[in-house]
Amino acid sequence: MDFTDRLDEFEPNNRMVRSWIASSGMRLSLVFAMKSHFGLLSLVHAVVVRSRIKGVATTEEEAFRRVRQSNPGLMICSDQLEQGDGFSLCRRAIQEVSDLKVLMVLTSDGSHF
Repeated sequence: MDFTDRLDEFEPNNRMVRSWIASSGMRLSLVFAMKSHFGLLSLVHAVVVRSRIKGVATTEEEAFRRVRQSNPGLMICSDQLEQGDGFSLCRRAIQEVSDLKVLMVLTSDGSHF
């Protein structure tokens, strides 16, 4: 489906998003881990309150260190990282921070799993 002609309909409903976050009880601190520098830049620019960002990393070890230091409420990561992988990072991070919410962005075709 081509959404190009409907881009104006993709404006975020900020009130709804804020309400969902407030009702979730989730801590509003974030860690991002991605191989893509462009992806990381996009995520950072999407966050209005920069102080909520507790880590931005491209490797598993860097991201895990930030998770341990900051106890974030949400980690957004990709399956592929410059070193390590997102799946391993998610397992380790959830063991470290039991109530951590994770959003995994799949960037591979899955043929090597």
